[in-house]
Order: sequence, then C-alpha cells, then structure tokens
Amino acid sequence: MMQIREATNLGLEITNIKVTNLDNSAVKSLVAEVLNMEDHEDKVESLANIIFKKTDGTAFYVLAFLRSLYDEELLQYNVGLMAWKWDETIITQKLVTQNVASIMLNKMKVLNDKLQTILKITSVLGSSSNTSLLEVIVKNLDLNFGEGDASSNIFHAMDELVNERLLERDGDNKIRFVHDQIQLSAFQLIPEEERNSFKGQIGNILMSNLEPDALKDAIFEVVSLCNCASLPKSQEDRKKLAKLNLQAGLKASANGAYSLSVVYFEQGRKLLDNAWDIDSDIMLQLCSNEANARFVIGDNGIMDELINQVLGRKDIDIQDKANTYEAKIISSIVKYDYNMAINTAMHLRKELGLYAPSNRPYSKLVVAKELLKTSRIMKRYTAEDIAALPRLSDERIILGQRLYDLIYTAIFLCQPSMYPIVILSSVQTTIKYGVSGSSIVGLASYGVLLW
Repeated sequence: MMQIREATNLGLEITNIKVTNLDNSAVKSLVAEVLNMEDHEDKVESLANIIFKKTDGTAFYVLAFLRSLYDEELLQYNVGLMAWKWDETIITQKLVTQNVASIMLNKMKVLNDKLQTILKITSVLGSSSNTSLLEVIVKNLDLNFGEGDASSNIFHAMDELVNERLLERDGDNKIRFVHDQIQLSAFQLIPEEERNSFKGQIGNILMSNLEPDALKDAIFEVVSLCNCASLPKSQEDRKKLAKLNLQAGLKASANGAYSLSVVYFEQGRKLLDNAWDIDSDIMLQLCSNEANARFVIGDNGIMDELINQVLGRKDIDIQDKANTYEAKIISSIVKYDYNMAINTAMHLRKELGLYAPSNRPYSKLVVAKELLKTSRIMKRYTAEDIAALPRLSDERIILGQRLYDLIYTAIFLCQPSMYPIVILSSVQTTIKYGVSGSSIVGLASYGVLLW
C-alpha cells in the first residue's frame, strides 16, 4: 500500500482492477481446459459443480482441488479409453470434510522437517520475502542442511519448494508464495500456542544479525515480528527494541502511513513502561512524534495527553519540546482555538528568550511607532543588501521565526491589530540576525503594510 501511495504522490496514474471469483460456468470451462476436454464441457459439468460448491469459484482453489484429486488417484486418465475417469460419489464424500486449506496443509506435512521450517519462516515474513533474510534466519536456527556450503544448500531447498509449486522466485533475490492461501497453510504448520514466540524468535535473529543498512530496509518486518513476542526482560533489550519501534514509526510517518506509525510509537512507549527514567530522549521522540501522527488521524484525545505529558516535563530543554509545541499550535488552529495557538507560540518565544508581543489589541499609535522604527532600519538597506544578508544560523531564533509563521493566520483572524506588530518583529529579526525560510513571509507582508 505504501508503494501505491508513493506512486500516487509522484502523480502516477493508478488503475484499480477488481478481480472476482469465477462463476459456475467459468469453473466448468476451466476444468474442461485443464482436462483437455474443451469440446466436451458437458461431460465435466457434474465434477465442475462439486468443485464450484466447495471452492466458491476461487481459481486457485479449483486448481488445487484438481491437483489433489489427481495426486490421490481419484482423478485418473484411462489410456485404453483415452479419457479422464472419476467417481463423483467418492469425490463428494472426500470434499465434504476436506477443503483446500487442509489439502495444502497435508501436502506440506509430508515434506521433510527442513523444508517445513523454511515454509514456516517464509510465512511469518509475509507473502514475499528477501532470500538474504531467509539465509540469515536459517543459519542462526542451526538447521543441519548437510555437508557443503550452507547458502547453496538453502538455495536448493528453496528450489524444492518451487518445484512443489508452493513458492516461486520473484527476480534474483526474492521468493514468494504462489498464493496467499498457501502462505496461510504454511503459517498453520506452526502450533497456535507457539506462533507469537516463533515470530519473536525470527525477529530477534534479524535484529541481532542484520547489517545496519539491511535492518533499515527491513525495519517494518523485523520490528513487527519482535513486537509479537513477550516484552524483553532486560532494560537494555527494551531500550533497543523501543528505539527500533521509533525508527519504524518515523519511516511509516514519512510514507504517510500514520495509523501504522501510531502502532509503533505506542509499542515503543509500552516497552519503556511509559516512564521517562529509562531513556528520556527516546521517550520524548516517541511521545512528540506520536502526538503528530495522532493529530493527522484525528485522535485528539490521546494527542492532547501526549502533548501535556511532554510539555509538563521540567527536565527537558525547551528547544527539545519544540515539535510538541508546534503540534499543539497547529491542533489549536484546526480546532479554531486561535487564542490558544497564539498564547502557546508566545509562551514558547518567551521561554526562548525572544520578544513575545502580548495577545491583545494594539492601538494605531503603537502600530505607527513600530512601523516608523522598522522603516528607519530598512532605509539603510537596498534589495541587494537584503539578498546578501547572511543565513540565520541560531536555532533558537530560527524556531522563534517559525513560530510566527504558524500563527500569522490565527492572529489575522483573531487579533488583527496585532498582525503588523508580529510582521514588523519578524522583519527586524531578519535584518539583525540574518535570513531564514521564515523571512520570506515577513518581508512580503511588510511590503503589503507599506502599500
């Protein structure tokens, strides 16, 4: 889904194709084609009806049923008559108690233990997985594949599963299940009570053995698997996994998957017991980024709780709280609470040691004095001089300027006489300390004031 979202963001046209199940007539045609009886479809009608009732027209199920009937010699080719033969009564009795999922599961259970283990691993990695990940996992599970190079033996084992039509290669470095129902059947090889611990074991192997770049690429798979297991007992392991959840959440947010990012951020907080004494830096990033994500998905209740939790911490530097302050300002504007947005921004500017005009009406005299003061400053500068000003490098002042950007609209709508005061303050700051991205709005708005 994220690849589709990224393509949409790039302006690419996405075509959605809805694929439905086959109807009874289509199933009959498919069965006739498989048995090379297209010219005698009426002869396979009764067999097709049985298959349709049990498969609901799913093409994969239809083919799987036919294969199982052939494997169990319930569907045979009579060489003497040069025709396919079957006993509908026996087939009907068999299918009453056995669906495709169980057929596939039984087929897997006759495979050797090593092949079953590969199927189990692949099933928890998703419908498609990187063969390099499989190699890392298999090698660390200490499976005995016999003599010779381990990678080569694993490759040959995968080839066996490809020949069994359970897996198929997707390019040089990927393997995938032929059908999602095969993946489901492979997952059922794992006893239900062991599934979460097995996922956690696989996740921990990947977390401990992948190179940083490979771990970054597979962050969603690794973290999701690790999160399935019970919480780590050691504090260091909890911190490590909490940090990975933070990275996964940030990547999900960057891809626009905010609902998914919330899951990772929340799990990260859970790993730290929602406490700040284990690792306050990670906890700060988890809370502030989760607050932003919850704002996007409209979960204002928990967002407000997280914002208040961060802003209430006295042991966190004011600049480290900036993202959380910004989230509060933006959410206040969305709620039409313009006064709260203005007051929050001015409070933060004051905490940063910057000029913070009061949220109140200003007389024309006060505005005129401030405008005259700014005009006198600007007379000493040409357009070329302003363009040649150094870039603003003080992070504290950059943040203060950005706060103005966030509340220009709120001030214009709620406290219009304050608007020129803020604009002139921004211009004076640019001239004194240098230009930043926020200087554009300030200088442009100053031109409007003069006009």
